[in-house]
Amino acid sequence: SVLLLTARLIDIFIAFIVHCSSLLHIPVMNRTFLAFLVLGCTFWLGYQLGKINPQTFQRERITASTLAATATAPSGSHNLAYEESLHFFDDYADQEWERIKLKVREIQPNTKGSPRSGPTISGAWFQNHYEPDFACRHERRIGKLGDGGKWVCDPHRLQGGDDPGGKPPSCLVYSVGSNGDSSFELAVKTSIGQHCEIHTFDMDNYSTQVEPTGALYHQWGLADTTQSKKEKSKGGEMTIHEYKTLADTVKLLGHQNRTIDIFKIDCEGCEWSTWRSWFDAKVPIRQVLIEVHENAKRVPRHGAPDFFSGMYQQGYVIFHKEPNIHYWHYRKCVEYAFLLLNQTFFDDENGTSWLKLQ
Repeated sequence: SVLLLTARLIDIFIAFIVHCSSLLHIPVMNRTFLAFLVLGCTFWLGYQLGKINPQTFQRERITASTLAATATAPSGSHNLAYEESLHFFDDYADQEWERIKLKVREIQPNTKGSPRSGPTISGAWFQNHYEPDFACRHERRIGKLGDGGKWVCDPHRLQGGDDPGGKPPSCLVYSVGSNGDSSFELAVKTSIGQHCEIHTFDMDNYSTQVEPTGALYHQWGLADTTQSKKEKSKGGEMTIHEYKTLADTVKLLGHQNRTIDIFKIDCEGCEWSTWRSWFDAKVPIRQVLIEVHENAKRVPRHGAPDFFSGMYQQGYVIFHKEPNIHYWHYRKCVEYAFLLLNQTFFDDENGTSWLKLQ
């Protein structure tokens, strides 16, 4: 029986202790006392372990409700990131944020030599210059794999809360360049939230492809001046295309006092002639998701260094870089993603900028 087995094991245990004690030349009385002392401690330890609930050691499944129940408002130790990210990050401790700033500072000027000289081949130029210097903890691809999807910095920060009566955060999206592919717009609605207000722009009419996603379609392109141009459409026939500046677009849509949370642009080269005018709109553009192309001279060093230096001057860091190797053989393009930060992010303790622009 169990009792007989237990008694036998106790006898063996005591005999073992007594035998070991004899080898150490411990007196007989002390051996017996030592054996019972060890045996008593063993039973006491077993009793204490028996009181512990085994479920204590089971890993609790983390759910959204669990996180919500344990979430707390950011304390003063998170204020630096909160202010320098323009209220985007509220969960970075000051010490971690300082470490992130140091990383961005140490990679400056973020080029291998001068970007205005050296390789003239697009692949070599983009390989040598302007790498990601910032990392978003929860960066996520929004949209399909392959051409069309974009990497977004922490899209969960644009999502609504669990409170059905709560006001969802701002989510204003501009999508410049459509070509009839509305997969990004659809993904924003399904992955981030239906509350996102999306505006898609293209010179040709792709409204039937875009509007079913819930996005608003506007048939004009982006340019550095508002104008009409007679040129070929995608179908090859001559037509009049409308172009507007970003400033005129923002004013026309009534977004002067808004933040453009995501500015996605793939306009087949118009970035080089329009990027300076983006900032004439006088509205914050939190994230810029852009596909940059080989310029008209087929050499990126002509104009591209001004673009990247200009983005740094405006307060942007690079959090993603992805060559579009699918179409590299004929159009040479690279996906970049930028995040807007407060200018103080780039200042030293004396308030002097440490940016090294090329």
